[in-house]
Amino acid sequence: MLGMMMGGVLIAPGFVNIVTAAAETGQTFTSVYGIPAMLNTYSSTVLPILLCMPVLRQVEKFFKHIIPDMLSTAFVPFLTMFVMVPVGLCALVPIGPVLGNAIGDFMFSFGNDEDTGVADSGTCLLSS
Repeated sequence: MLGMMMGGVLIAPGFVNIVTAAAETGQTFTSVYGIPAMLNTYSSTVLPILLCMPVLRQVEKFFKHIIPDMLSTAFVPFLTMFVMVPVGLCALVPIGPVLGNAIGDFMFSFGNDEDTGVADSGTCLLSS
């Protein structure tokens, strides 16, 4: 559930409006709890959330361990998201597009002729 919430943060209308307004003014960063965060549209990628999930799980386990069971229903999700929103937006989420571009460039390098930029059917992995 918290993973879906973290994904929802990236496509929330308020965040999308901030990114749109920043694009019009030329800004590339905003502030999350005073920490600078790169502005980008993350609505069409899944890699940022995949990068956040292992860290989110460890933060949640930590809070489940230190908060008594009686209070954990309310405080574990709240504190987990309180920690993960700035960590995600400032550190983990900006790595997603970089990693995605690197994977895409790596995959395209198998099928493109370096001189022309056109797929070479002899070296393309997907050719029949």
